[in-house]
Amino acid sequence: MDYSNTPPIVFIFCGQAVLWKTMALELYNENSVFRESMDKIDNYLKNNYFNGESMLNKLRLLNDDDESPNNNQYLSHSILFMFQVSLFELYKSEGISPSLIYGVSCGEMASLYCSGGVSLKNTCDLLIERARLIDKIVKNCPKGIPFFTSLGSDEFIEKYSKKYSDIEIAGIHTDFSLLMGTTNFEQFDQLFKEFKEKEIPIKRINACIPFHTSAMDFIKDDAFRIKEIKFDENSFTVPTYSSSNGKRYNENNSFNIFKSIRNCLCTKIAIQDIFNKIEINGSKKVIFVELSPHPIASPMMYEIVRTLKSTIFTTTNNDEINPNVISLSSLNKNENDNIVFNNGIKTIKRHINL
Repeated sequence: MDYSNTPPIVFIFCGQAVLWKTMALELYNENSVFRESMDKIDNYLKNNYFNGESMLNKLRLLNDDDESPNNNQYLSHSILFMFQVSLFELYKSEGISPSLIYGVSCGEMASLYCSGGVSLKNTCDLLIERARLIDKIVKNCPKGIPFFTSLGSDEFIEKYSKKYSDIEIAGIHTDFSLLMGTTNFEQFDQLFKEFKEKEIPIKRINACIPFHTSAMDFIKDDAFRIKEIKFDENSFTVPTYSSSNGKRYNENNSFNIFKSIRNCLCTKIAIQDIFNKIEINGSKKVIFVELSPHPIASPMMYEIVRTLKSTIFTTTNNDEINPNVISLSSLNKNENDNIVFNNGIKTIKRHINL
């Protein structure tokens, strides 16, 4: 694939942690392409899986803004899926399509569908199965704590893993950013206090499920009864990466629903491989676009750049005058949806000369 003339665009589909009652409401109210896609998928799910109940209406009717959609796995899975697919359709309507796709955890449902690798029906079947499995964990296992910290995996293992044996690495995003998880509240409180004293950033996620840790082993036997999805070289219209091992889906790398829930997220591996392939194929610039209601992965691209040792991709922040790495989030919780999205479109088109 030749990227020498037009910078490649990489779509990153985030996981489910960042959802709230009014997310994407401004975009839904004011953008007909986005709204029609949301309604179409909502109706499909409503008629085929939820006995006529709209998940979109269910989201908007939550009691207050403090009630997280993550409390209901069928709701959170459905909303993230319809949101990401609708953003994908909106970008496509603007003439913007990805060269590569990376789906993170629950975001893999939408990434597999948008990549052309899995049909809508088969993706929705997976979506409901995944929600059922996570719901089973919620109802039968101790509540847990997922959280982010700015630390390297080697440093955590060397300095803290023995002391906090019940705290696990759930995702390696960069050399200085980890997703962690535990069901041991006492150890988390001790670690939180120690990290605050040492000024190591640590942030709890608004969810009670320690995704991608041993807590997921509870559903292993159930999950392995669900068939893997196998691919061949013609399966995808857009090359797509797995977050469970950081590799491209192909005939040697199938989708396994348990591994997608249990395995440590391999964002660092996937993004570094994406950078390497883009550089090999002649690009001097790359654009990352995160399909998320709020920035999660997009700021991490610059951290990964710092570890690349590349002579081409050297941008380490959004403020550089002539960047060779551009990293954008589709929306921002603290700003107007339409303004953020339209500004992102302008930035992308400026860099790809549309």
